[in-house]
Amino acid sequence: MIRFLTRKIADNLHLLRLDDDQVRYFEGLWEVPEGITYNAYLLVLHDKYVLIDT
Repeated sequence: MIRFLTRKIADNLHLLRLDDDQVRYFEGLWEVPEGITYNAYLLVLHDKYVLIDT
């Protein structure tokens, strides 16, 4: 099951998280039986948005 979460960290900063337990291999090479988590951050400015995906 894929789950997602959004959390406000600060007034203009949000955490975007996705837990994917259907992925079995990271980058197609390394086995990850518990699945994988993707994290990104969204910075909301006055009239712009910045997505930080590391």
